[in-house]
Amino acid sequence: MSRIALRTGVGLFWTLVVVIVAARAAYFHPHFAEQFGRVAALMDRLRAVLGA
Repeated sequence: MSRIALRTGVGLFWTLVVVIVAARAAYFHPHFAEQFGRVAALMDRLRAVLGA
């Protein structure tokens, strides 16, 4: 019984991994990734203004 539960759990885990990765690939927007660079630049400017 525990082997069946283990195999079921492992299979469910890898199924979820594949689904999540496929969804991220399908809905990936390059413009969203660019926003992180803008936020980092804004934080650098804010640190320069505050002298931190």
